[in-house]
Amino acid sequence: MASTEPHLCFRSFVEALKADGDLVEINRPVDPNLEAAAITRLACETDDKAPLFNNLIGSKNGLFRILGAPGP
Repeated sequence: MASTEPHLCFRSFVEALKADGDLVEINRPVDPNLEAAAITRLACETDDKAPLFNNLIGSKNGLFRILGAPGP
């Protein structure tokens, strides 16, 4: 049975970040190679919300997402 504790389950963790207002969803196409990393680094350096990339260039059928480093 899968745990629903936020630190043990990706979906629960994302929902906890969203509920706390610490998440920003990015739905425009993003290159997962360097663009996602650059956006995540900027979010970390500015203590901004954690970016969740929902539309990665090259992913088939939208099956993959990337969560950048969570905000403080």
